[in-house]
Amino acid sequence: MNNNERFDRIKAKHPDWSDDQVWMAVSLDLQQDATIEQNKDVDPNDPNIWKTIVTKAKGWLQEVLPVVFEKVKEIFNTLLNRLKEWIAENVPVIFEKITELISGFTRRC
Repeated sequence: MNNNERFDRIKAKHPDWSDDQVWMAVSLDLQQDATIEQNKDVDPNDPNIWKTIVTKAKGWLQEVLPVVFEKVKEIFNTLLNRLKEWIAENVPVIFEKITELISGFTRRC
């Protein structure tokens, strides 16, 4: 799946999200897939895996779409600061919280 297909898939799931929010989600989706492909035995409860995914997503977005990155960088910082707390709850909570965090960005735009 190429980046535009990922964008379209995520936008279809979240039609109220701005393009910036969708690109942030695309970066996370890309890095999650890449991390799983590199290590088939990924433990979803390992905070280091999630930190790696978010850090790589942040780097990808900063490199590929720096204008978008500038608009969402505070969300990445919040996400990195809250990961450990969310992982302590359980993995499905992580996806829910990331979605809520990205969705909350709409109201600030």
